[in-house]
Amino acid sequence: MSTSLPTFQLGEVASASQLMAAFNVLWNQGENILNTLTNYRNLSLVDFQQQVEALNSRLQRANRISAPYTTVNFVTTDFLDIDQTQTSATVRADAQAVTLKERSTTTNAVIQNQTFATSDGTAEAISTDNSLYRVSTTDGSIPTGTFTVQLVQSLNMTVLTFDLAAMPPTPSFVVSASPDGTTFTQANQVSMNGYRLTAWFTPMEMRYIMLAITPAAPDTLGGTSYTFGLTDFAGTETEFELVSELVTAPISFTPASLQLKLVAPSDPNILYFLSFNGGNWQEYAAGSVIPIPGAAEVTQTGITVFQEEPGDVWVGSNTPGGLFQLPSNAYSNTVSVTDETTGNLLALLPGFPCIYISDLAPGLSLDYMSFQVGGAAGYLPSVSTTNPLTKTFTWSYVTGPSDMTVQLKVQLSTSDRTVTPTFTGASLQEM
Repeated sequence: MSTSLPTFQLGEVASASQLMAAFNVLWNQGENILNTLTNYRNLSLVDFQQQVEALNSRLQRANRISAPYTTVNFVTTDFLDIDQTQTSATVRADAQAVTLKERSTTTNAVIQNQTFATSDGTAEAISTDNSLYRVSTTDGSIPTGTFTVQLVQSLNMTVLTFDLAAMPPTPSFVVSASPDGTTFTQANQVSMNGYRLTAWFTPMEMRYIMLAITPAAPDTLGGTSYTFGLTDFAGTETEFELVSELVTAPISFTPASLQLKLVAPSDPNILYFLSFNGGNWQEYAAGSVIPIPGAAEVTQTGITVFQEEPGDVWVGSNTPGGLFQLPSNAYSNTVSVTDETTGNLLALLPGFPCIYISDLAPGLSLDYMSFQVGGAAGYLPSVSTTNPLTKTFTWSYVTGPSDMTVQLKVQLSTSDRTVTPTFTGASLQEM
């Protein structure tokens, strides 16, 4: 409940108690205003953190979306597939990076001054603390925005973490540091995940830090403005173990090919091991082609299948069965069929019941072969033929297990405790 401020009239007898009452009212009003501002600030910070967590959760789900022909993704942006009991490496889910186990000491990196410069266009501060800028260009060029951070004192640091404003995908970054602001040393490695950028240095004294950002595209499609933002910064002094390992939990997948390719960062200080169905670990180099255990390529010649003439006339039988059937453990995407008379490959209708191929319109320009895994095959020629059941085909396909599990072990090593290799994820792709 607010209290009205006492008033004074010209010529009124002075009163110390009335003056003190007025001061007390002003003090109480000021306290109420400050408390209100504090409450709003706390609510804003909580709401902002909730929104950031929501964005991070969506980002983690997006990181798990498999690219075409990718059978298994080994992601490092969350801990769902990581066996933490066997993992000794340091996993930075926020930066999508796995490094050697580290002993880190957080330094008191207090910013004394932060400035921004652009290589092109006009820069405009869009935040009161000068952490966000909008750069506008007129010639269509993409500007490089550079933040220069000066610390209160020089500190020995190895890992720098930056929180950035949201940007279009795939910007490029250059991070460098200097003890005196004259000679700058570029970071050994840089990793970006979401809004968080992490840079690794060989231990050095730092007081001046430069972060150069080059966007890949403007803020809006066809626009000419670019947003740059450095909203938070932290530095740590780190020393690494000589050897550490990352081990994933068994990940289930459905094979669809004869071989898989291991797509992973190539680094002499990183070794990769795979275990299928809980078997022994076997080492593979990045880019290796790996045969799927139990998968085999099959070629069958002189195969006769049910044939249907253009139209709705079955030749030989109205109830398919008894001629060629594709095995139930065949991978449908590996099937190819060759007409042994002409040597031509046939167009395929995978998963299409052969008894219904007559539903296709007459006057086809191609010869079709329909098939179902574990079911009968049917042939639909583009033109009428005589003695259709004497026509033969060569079938080629891959058979193998329908369900498997795989584990990945990543072994990181170094001979210098101040330097670490970085693993950012891997995948197994169909071959």
